[in-house]
Amino acid sequence: MIDQKETTFSLTNNFNLIRIFAAFQVALAHSGSHLGIKFPAGFEIMSLFPGVPIFFTVSGFLIANSFYRNPHWKEYFINRIVRIFPGLWFCFIVLLLGLFATRVLTVETLFSSYFWRWVICQVSFFQFYTPDFLRTWGVGTPNGSLWTIPVEIQFYAFLPGIYFVHKSLSKWNWQIFCTFLIVAVIGLNYFYQTLDPNLIFAKLYHITLAPFLAYFLFGYFSFIFWEHIRLWVEGKFLIWAVIYGVYIGIVYFKLDLYDGSYYPNVFGWISSIILSMLVLSAAFSNRALSDKILKGNDLSYGIYLYHMVVVNFIIDLKVTSNRLFLALSITFILAFISWKLVEKPCLRLKSTWKKVYLT
Repeated sequence: MIDQKETTFSLTNNFNLIRIFAAFQVALAHSGSHLGIKFPAGFEIMSLFPGVPIFFTVSGFLIANSFYRNPHWKEYFINRIVRIFPGLWFCFIVLLLGLFATRVLTVETLFSSYFWRWVICQVSFFQFYTPDFLRTWGVGTPNGSLWTIPVEIQFYAFLPGIYFVHKSLSKWNWQIFCTFLIVAVIGLNYFYQTLDPNLIFAKLYHITLAPFLAYFLFGYFSFIFWEHIRLWVEGKFLIWAVIYGVYIGIVYFKLDLYDGSYYPNVFGWISSIILSMLVLSAAFSNRALSDKILKGNDLSYGIYLYHMVVVNFIIDLKVTSNRLFLALSITFILAFISWKLVEKPCLRLKSTWKKVYLT
């Protein structure tokens, strides 16, 4: 059994900067696609640093650290709730105000059951639900990127379970279990590719943790075996950047052996592993860089929350010029407001809420 007391890493790291990059990649890709922006040649390289898998990998690493250091499940879930829901609810309020201001929603809408079903889904963990009356607005979903919220919440619920399995098994049995789990989750990812995407089952399966669990486990196992890999990671960013660049140059650009998707072939899984090592090395190389640039601010969640809301309003209002600049600028402004007025104050109140709910 691995002694978690020995699993330590510097609290000064660049994870906030990495999350900003991942959120920006997602926002840029979605904004460009839905607004019909033609990017310069070679810009496709951004797709080789996919934001969602990076988010899930970082989440696996950091959430494992949080729970293993303090395996108190009530406190753990309070921390997760405080991190996710205040910003999410504030974003939904902004969306509602915008929909009423543009008369997509009216006073009469308030008396309809389908409106309140949508509200309940958006403020809980069914953000993927979109009622028919909003299918003609914007791109057809008010904030479609939020399908990752229920997936992330499932990761939160999964982590305590695997922790208790870890603690109950011998070292040998734990290694066997890890091997089985890795094979199983890659199989679950492949299974999605066999489904007809138009089937209800396929759509529901897509918003479960199953097809994305491999990415979360990349981060989780990196934390579990940190003492074994840290010498290969800390301060090695340039080395891993070169390794990833050479691999992508040969396998992706030269041989065209896989495409960058959430459901890769064997060459894609190798790419994901190398990318995970690159992400971790970025977190623990020049570790003060994030604080120097961001000054303690974390806009990543806000960027992820607001970018599709902004894109939908730009489409609805039929804006024709500077669409990408407006989308990204307004997104960053809303993310900053969310961080300063909602997310950061709520995170500061965590200790107060813990006293209330843990006593």
